[in-house]
Amino acid sequence: MFTTTQLRPAGSRRQALDAFADPLFGKLPRADQREWANTYLRGLLSTPGKKSMRRLAESVSSSPTAWYSLQQFISGSSWDWEQPRGELARWVDQRASVRAWTVATAAVTKRGDQSVGVHRRFVPSAGRMVNCQLGTALFLSCPGANFPTDWKLHLPTEWAADRRTQMAAARIPQGVTPQPLWQDALDLVDTAAARSAGAVVPVVADLSDLDDVCRAVARLEARGLSFVLAVPPGMEVLGEAGSPGAPQPHRRSGEAPPNTAGGLLELQSGRPYATQRRSWARAAVSGRCPCSRRTSVSPGGRRARRLLSRPTGSSASRTRPSRARSG
Repeated sequence: MFTTTQLRPAGSRRQALDAFADPLFGKLPRADQREWANTYLRGLLSTPGKKSMRRLAESVSSSPTAWYSLQQFISGSSWDWEQPRGELARWVDQRASVRAWTVATAAVTKRGDQSVGVHRRFVPSAGRMVNCQLGTALFLSCPGANFPTDWKLHLPTEWAADRRTQMAAARIPQGVTPQPLWQDALDLVDTAAARSAGAVVPVVADLSDLDDVCRAVARLEARGLSFVLAVPPGMEVLGEAGSPGAPQPHRRSGEAPPNTAGGLLELQSGRPYATQRRSWARAAVSGRCPCSRRTSVSPGGRRARRLLSRPTGSSASRTRPSRARSG
C-alpha cells in the first residue's frame, strides 16, 4: 500500500503517512489515542522482523517508556476499532476498483494455552496438528492487489467452555459467544456489504477445510450474493443437465444419486481426485448442492480470474446465480 512512498524523503513519507492516518484515526475520542494510533502505524511500517511492542516503540521513539504507552493504547485503552476499519475500506474503495471480497483464514502458532482462542487443530498448510490461534480476514480484491480491511479472532467452543474468568480478563465483550468458522466469515461479509458504497461484489473464499459448508452456502445464497467457493471434496452435489454426473432423463431430479464435488471433478478431468493439485486453476464441473437450490460447482479458477478482470458493475457483479468450486 505504501510502496510508492518508500523512495520519498523522510519528511515527505511522514506527510504522506499523516495524510493517510488522519481520516483513519481522526474520530478516536482522545488526542493521546490519535497520537499513539499514528505511532503504532508508523512502527508497523518501519520495523523489520518481529513486531513486538518494544521493537515498534524503539523504531519510532527515543523515549524508554514509549513501549509501555503503546502497549496501553493497544490492550488497555477504550476505543472502537470499527470506525478505523470502516475508514480503511472507504479509502480503498475510493482509490481502486474492488472486484471481489476475498475471505481467508490464518493460523498463528502458540507455545502455551493462555492466549485468547488458542486450541489445537489440523492446519493444512503445515500438514500437521498445531497449537494456534485462528483468524479470519476479509480482503478487498482489486486487479494486482488484495487489501485487508477487516478481521476477527475465532473463538472455538472447546476454548470458551470452561474459561469464563479468562474471557472476562481478556475483556471479551459480554454476549460474544463461540460460533462456527463459516459464521465468522459471513459476519465479515455482512459488515463489508454494510460499509460498501458501490456495487455489491462476489465473495471468494476457501471453505474446503470446513465440515458445514452447506449452511454457509445457503446463507450466502439467501443474501443474494454471487460467490466462488472452494468446498470439501466429499461435499454432496447433484450434476446439472448436460454435465458429467447429471441425473438420467427418465429420473426425477430428486431421485438422482448423490455425487461428491471431488467425484464430479474426476468425471470431468478423467483423473483421480487424489492426483489433482489443490489450486484455484483446477477445473470442476457444473452441479447442484442438495442443501441449496441454485448453487453450482463450476470452473473455480477461471471464474475467480474473470471476477478480477471484469469492471465493477458488469454482469459478473450483477448476476445472482451463485458459484461454488470443488476442491
